[in-house]
Amino acid sequence: MADLERDATAIMESQTMMFPALLQTEAYAKAAVCTLSPWMTQHEIAVSVRNRMERAERFAASESPIHWAVIDHSVITRKMGSDDLHREQLTHVADLISDERVSVQVVCGRHPGMAGPFKIISPPGASDVVYAESAHSGQIIDTPEDVRRFRLVYGAIQAAALSPDESARLILKTLEGLEHG
Repeated sequence: MADLERDATAIMESQTMMFPALLQTEAYAKAAVCTLSPWMTQHEIAVSVRNRMERAERFAASESPIHWAVIDHSVITRKMGSDDLHREQLTHVADLISDERVSVQVVCGRHPGMAGPFKIISPPGASDVVYAESAHSGQIIDTPEDVRRFRLVYGAIQAAALSPDESARLILKTLEGLEHG
């Protein structure tokens, strides 16, 4: 997965429960790993968070891929820890959006992405693949018909979402509410 992301020209991601891994701060990533994998030892958590942060740091330091994320509204309001952690995560995402290589759109209400998180990865010189997540593990899907279906679902989610500018304003408004709350 890390190789696919690193070499990709574009990543289009739908997340319903949390910020995409490439857009997470270390504290947020640790809270996410601890929440989603309560069976992990402290060592396993540390390794998982370190791997996630290495991927996120490589992403932030490079010029590609572009990353388009459509996230459920609950992602920006759900606290994965303290107010400070939430504030840090929202600030981090707002900073990434200002880089213009990252686009985040917020979708409210009912939408096809509710079936579960996935990302469409466009590797250079090869066909797109889909990485579909589940509570147990992820699955790479590369059959052209199935990839087309995920592209249709992604398009439908994007169509239901706020624009990138409206979404950025909503993230900043949520952050402002934390500053004054």
